[in-house]
Amino acid sequence: MTQIAHLPRLVVLLAVAFTLCPPMPAAAQEGPCGVVDSIQFPVETATMEPVYRFGLASSRYDGRLHAGEDWFGGRGSTYGTPVRAIARGRVTYSAPLGWGLDKGVVILEHLMPDGTWWYSMYGHMEEVGDYTFPTVYTCVDAGQIIGAIGRPRPAPHLHLEIRNFGPDSPGPGYWGTDPTLSGWREPSRFITNWQAWLSPAHRWHGEVADTSGPHFPAIQREDGVLIVFDDNRLKALTTQGQILWRYILGDDRTITGVLPDQGAILVVDSAGLAQTWSLEGGYIDQWELGHNVDSQPVRWDNLLIMHSGEGNLIAYAPDRSEVWRAAGIPRPTRIVAGRDLLGVAGGRNLLTLLSLDGQVISQTTLRGMGDLAPAPDGGLYVRSATALWHVTPEGRWRWLGAAPTVQPSTSSLISLADGRFFLFSGSRDRLLRAYSPEGRVIWETSLDAFEGRPFILSEGSTLFLADGYGHIATVGLETGALCRELRVWGSRGADAWAGIGPDGVLRVHIADEIVGLDWGVLSAGCR
Repeated sequence: MTQIAHLPRLVVLLAVAFTLCPPMPAAAQEGPCGVVDSIQFPVETATMEPVYRFGLASSRYDGRLHAGEDWFGGRGSTYGTPVRAIARGRVTYSAPLGWGLDKGVVILEHLMPDGTWWYSMYGHMEEVGDYTFPTVYTCVDAGQIIGAIGRPRPAPHLHLEIRNFGPDSPGPGYWGTDPTLSGWREPSRFITNWQAWLSPAHRWHGEVADTSGPHFPAIQREDGVLIVFDDNRLKALTTQGQILWRYILGDDRTITGVLPDQGAILVVDSAGLAQTWSLEGGYIDQWELGHNVDSQPVRWDNLLIMHSGEGNLIAYAPDRSEVWRAAGIPRPTRIVAGRDLLGVAGGRNLLTLLSLDGQVISQTTLRGMGDLAPAPDGGLYVRSATALWHVTPEGRWRWLGAAPTVQPSTSSLISLADGRFFLFSGSRDRLLRAYSPEGRVIWETSLDAFEGRPFILSEGSTLFLADGYGHIATVGLETGALCRELRVWGSRGADAWAGIGPDGVLRVHIADEIVGLDWGVLSAGCR
């Protein structure tokens, strides 16, 4: 580990090499009950939900933190619900009075495909009717009933834990410090991620630090190395998901932009400090812009477009000289570049259209937040609250048809070079619609699982979608047929990004999860 001295207004630089999670090898041993090849939740998620989450502090237990999840199905419908093994494994503990007045406990031991051992612990259970506890040291299969939800204090519920210790002890249920530091894992996250990792499409996976990311699109090198921004750091991941290098950009800085720049990486902060970093790792140089930067810069043709807090949109040439400056433009919520027309959506639903020479063509107040996408003639497609529009490069608005009702905060619009465009309506009705260049609906598909604004990627005959909650889907470009669905663990307010590498592996970044998925497997049903 090497630390470099400070340069003027530069940041602390740190380069390290450590490993995320490469492709999972075959388990070193089969284990007494085999290797996990499928995983599920212990109760039906359609009728039950976790009502007391992992890591929450409990006033009943002096502020200690919950080491598991409590699953509840509603008053009068929870007691006696069968509890199933999350995966195949060996019974290491089975006691109807394991927690005394708080009822019985079963613990199962699981050997995962990556060679790690984990224990699933099921608390507050009883033997009800035919739902009996399994015998210690016997093997159980995924989905096998191992008991029923009992009547503990204060009400019937299932306490579920995932941990890497304690095969023969129920444990306290609560812990004085962060449970993850002592070997517990969030059960829903563990199960959800392993469901994805056991998918035929999975190639590798890893975690980063920031649960609200990705804040900026990742950068892919020609050799497939992926460079991401995480927790005020630049990190490079190899094609096997290993961290190649990491550089700290400075914890006291607010980074407002990370993007490719003439064979390097441009990093811009809110104070107006711009830096370039090598794609191979390492600092190159830096300069002062002379103004603050309040949003992600974008590339438009050979121009670099930035917005300052003073309401100026500023274009820079490749030699870093200012080309033009447009005043009176609110802070952007979205900037979309057509070949000849730039659309800047800002505060109070104001859409500003600019030409390549920086002239403001028009400023239009939309009814509600709109969506933008490039049009093949160099203009833009626009979704307003009531209509779909094609805006020509000269700024003329052409009505394409009525817009469907959308949830503006989670809707998304993309377009193809042939003029077709695709609109996801958001969490209101979760419909993905394909449109002809003239605005005619070609097909529509329901994506019921999606909750957030999806990142949408088009490749070949397939559309790929992913949202910040971890939902992933592929859809046939021509027919709208839903080809495959997966989910990794995401979080509310997070974003998603994806890109296909030269090795045919799709890199997906959602919240603090990065996963490599075989694009051929994901898109097979769409061809």
